Amino acid sequence: MATSAIDPATVAMIFRTLRGRFGSPFVDRYRSGVQDANGKDVGLLETMDVWAHELRDLSSSDIKHGLQVKFKFPPSCDEFAAACCKDRNYETQANRNIKALPAPTIDKAVASAILRDLAEKRLGSGGMLSARELNHKIADQVARGVYCGGLWCTQMTADYLQSIGELPEHMERFLTKRRAA
Repeated sequence: MATSAIDPATVAMIFRTLRGRFGSPFVDRYRSGVQDANGKDVGLLETMDVWAHELRDLSSSDIKHGLQVKFKFPPSCDEFAAACCKDRNYETQANRNIKALPAPTIDKAVASAILRDLAEKRLGSGGMLSARELNHKIADQVARGVYCGGLWCTQMTADYLQSIGELPEHMERFLTKRRAA
């Protein structure tokens, strides 16, 4: 396993505590029966490595909280990790001496200019298209025989382009509302 932020002594303390509460059933579920050169169970050592890795992002107070939880059955690593953070009031751990950053201030004219610039960049890079541009793009794909959107979308495109007076001739056959002759 990769190195982790939680030290092996902490994992050993967790296992000792849970073995003390649940007895042999807690550690027996992880034993493989294979001993290493030091006479320690390989399955239990591997399990402790996994727990160290999985609990690497928890603080010592999180682990202390997890050990105070009253489990009905011996917990798995995932159950223990979830219990470490469950029902925690992190507000009490906040450092009250550090002031919050002030809210950003920006002039409306500057904000409008930034938004305009972003909109131009988005449209210029193939981002959001207007309804007119999108429907003309679909009509072009229909004309080239590469549109894959289906008949209904093609019909809606034809109806829209007719409603704005820009219906290409090749799209007339897709109108759902035929013109009066």
